[in-house]
Amino acid sequence: MQAIGRVLFAGLSPQESELAYAALGDDFHTLLTVRDGAELLELCEGDPPDVVLVGEHGADDPGALCRQVRARTQLRTAIIAVARSFSDYSELLEGPLDDVICDPVDGAQLLARVRARRQGLHAVQGGGAVLHQRSVAVRHLAHDVRSPLNAIFLLAEMLAQEDINPDITQDARDILESADMASGLLEGLSGLMRLDSEDDQLSRLRLDLSAAVHKICGRPFLRNHTLVDPGGQVVLLGDQRAISQALGDILINAFFLSERKGRLRVRVSEEGPFAVVRVAHPGITAGQDVFRKLLDSTGTGTVDLRQAHMSVSAVGLSYAAHVARMHGGDLSWVALPEGGHAAVLRLVRSPAP
Repeated sequence: MQAIGRVLFAGLSPQESELAYAALGDDFHTLLTVRDGAELLELCEGDPPDVVLVGEHGADDPGALCRQVRARTQLRTAIIAVARSFSDYSELLEGPLDDVICDPVDGAQLLARVRARRQGLHAVQGGGAVLHQRSVAVRHLAHDVRSPLNAIFLLAEMLAQEDINPDITQDARDILESADMASGLLEGLSGLMRLDSEDDQLSRLRLDLSAAVHKICGRPFLRNHTLVDPGGQVVLLGDQRAISQALGDILINAFFLSERKGRLRVRVSEEGPFAVVRVAHPGITAGQDVFRKLLDSTGTGTVDLRQAHMSVSAVGLSYAAHVARMHGGDLSWVALPEGGHAAVLRLVRSPAP
């Protein structure tokens, strides 16, 4: 393979640097260890590197350094952290990392992960660049719309807490649920747009799936419509933002398909190598034909369903299925013995700590 592109190393230990030089030397024509964060940021100006490997032995705040690199390079550079453990980089959960590689690191693993990130970036920079920019614009618009929604949400929450009279309190609660539902749909739209740009660049950090499910089901528009089975902690290595959004999309569609009657039954469990989330309701009569349409990433499927007066979210389930695949699992739709259907999300869980 012809060597192309540049990789910069910042904050790697001597052993990590030696391994990285040996593993990446045939793929990249330039491998450079920078002295400090200032030199790294300077080299990211103009013609940015393909990949930046950031370790724990350099900057006092590697998280801030990664955010500065992302601000200078946008999506032209893959940022990969080399850490002793995922918990060491937990503060970057919402940050700009494209990947985290934990000790012990071997050369073959490092090369494979770097190649995957570079290929993902090249795909974005190639023929899909215009579509990517459009997706970014839509995500920013969704963020802008969320600001006035948050104001409505806060005002309704304050009004609901005031003991004025039962009718006003109930109206305020209804507004609160509606505003939160709208916010959830906008989040789903942002997730759908990421299908065009995110590719497989999801972080792999320690996540308590049980806690994530309880948090989502505690949102105003879901807390009176879900019943979460008690269970123990289920831990996996994954992208918290992406998994939370996938769960939100599944719950919203199940809520619509249940015709908003009764409660969705939500259960988190461990099944072999998988962490499993089941969202079930006896009143969901939609079968596999509806599920396949919800998985259609073009949006045609959800348009067809809505034209047939089927109550579904236009966001569908394509992003949720994408997140499941990127975490080594799948999303399925199963008929329940007692009647109704369940959405089943399976994600490869982490080894026991």
